[in-house]
Amino acid sequence: MTKHTDHQRSTNFIKAIRCAVLDTSKTIGDDEISQYTRQMTYNFLRNNYSHYRHKIYEEDTVDKILADLSNDPHEDDIVLLVVQAYGNILYDTWQPLEHGYSLFREYCNHDWLADAKANKFLLMGHILDDQHKDRWFRLHEQCFVINYPMWKAMGRPAFGDFGVKQQEVRQAVRSAENFHDGHTPKYLSPGTEQETINRTGFGWNLINESLKAGLSVLNFDEQARKTKTYLYPEIKEEQEEFKKFFREDCAKFKAHESNLGQTKKDFLQYQAYTVQRSPDAIWVMNTESVNDVIFVPRKFPLKNIYSVAAGFKTFAFLNNWNPNTDVENVGLHYFDISENSLEARKWLHTEWDPRDFNQYLDYLHDEWYKTDKALISIYEDFDFMSPNWESEREKAKEAYQKSILRIFDTMEDFYEMHEKVKHNPNITYGVADLCKDYQPLVDRIQPHEEGFDSVVWSSNYITTRYTTWLLSYEERRDIYKEVVKKMCDKNEHLRLHSADWDGSPTRGMKLEEINHAYGYPEELFLKWRSKRN
Repeated sequence: MTKHTDHQRSTNFIKAIRCAVLDTSKTIGDDEISQYTRQMTYNFLRNNYSHYRHKIYEEDTVDKILADLSNDPHEDDIVLLVVQAYGNILYDTWQPLEHGYSLFREYCNHDWLADAKANKFLLMGHILDDQHKDRWFRLHEQCFVINYPMWKAMGRPAFGDFGVKQQEVRQAVRSAENFHDGHTPKYLSPGTEQETINRTGFGWNLINESLKAGLSVLNFDEQARKTKTYLYPEIKEEQEEFKKFFREDCAKFKAHESNLGQTKKDFLQYQAYTVQRSPDAIWVMNTESVNDVIFVPRKFPLKNIYSVAAGFKTFAFLNNWNPNTDVENVGLHYFDISENSLEARKWLHTEWDPRDFNQYLDYLHDEWYKTDKALISIYEDFDFMSPNWESEREKAKEAYQKSILRIFDTMEDFYEMHEKVKHNPNITYGVADLCKDYQPLVDRIQPHEEGFDSVVWSSNYITTRYTTWLLSYEERRDIYKEVVKKMCDKNEHLRLHSADWDGSPTRGMKLEEINHAYGYPEELFLKWRSKRN
């Protein structure tokens, strides 16, 4: 596959793609694990496929999903159906583009979509050769893709499931190579003969229909497999131990003490690090746009800014809002779950010379990294312990300059703004966990003052790897709505810059409008959000 670097940050919303979640709770056989792995699959899907504006279908059979899809209001636009079982996790959201690829941004939105439109495949996924079990070829349930228009053109054939019954099928010629072990062929090609099989497996009939049409059935390639993982929640002997590390308990996980399979170990080890360190992390750079200020009318000067202590986005508000904003006197109120971030932010405003980024790096290293008091995030894969420390410094300085020059025309402009802020007596710092204890932020919000604007920037706190591990989709939605309502009660004119529970940006809309829209019926709310976005 050709690497589409120009597509890596393209929109995730494409109307030709539909997502579905396969209810595998009967196979899993444990209600708690079924519920939690379902939650994880939904959370990571929604975060990965942000701004997704269509229904995510869910049924306990693929045939039911396909039947539901026929009633989609935009059915004629659908090209790809992407199905994930409970426990399938998209890497994109917790190891962002680590491998340079995304299941949606590169594969679904581009490679697979183009191939489907060209009728190059009907079905692809994880092919299993079960002939050693006296069963024919099948798909693994974890994740697969169906060419929807081709499936319709074939007369909407049944997907096929496990069974013990003789069936006539087109001969399948499997690849000599396997992805691993001896039962994972890289593809199935159509043979010339018919054969009789005695036992069927998951997806057997659609495999057969593809072969009958002269089309190979494709296995996900190595790179596509690296965009995701599957936690195998159905493995009975691992279930009791697996359940011990859900939510906050994940912080207790130690791989060397675990008897879980390697897939679960790798995932839980990463998540344990996230759960342990996220509440104490220091985010040096912004991982989101700093330019969304331009979507706001900015009619009045700023009175107050309520901001998380991360990156340099607060300077974007100060620089790009109404030019009559009194930078040296605007109320700048930092809130954060991380006391470390607040302390580092105070140092940035009072001690740092912004012309000397090495000074910032030394401070971060000596005060936080060397003492192991905080997770430091400068940019992806930054390595404080690199043997080539000077090279890492240069990369960090380059990232710093790029971040600033997205906000200011020149570095000198930033230095001047930093000096003004340094003399501002109205800067406050306070801990606030917007998922558990948001009242400290609400208490600091001041009433509206005519002739002024005030903004709150809460970033993507409700869709981070940390929050999506701890909270279900419904919990995150309800918490976010509640925080908005509480802030609105204090100042309905306050403008919100944030990402909601679906990752959809609020782009400086007034809390009054947002809070009102959250009371709409779902269909009306989605129309409103789509229009506002």
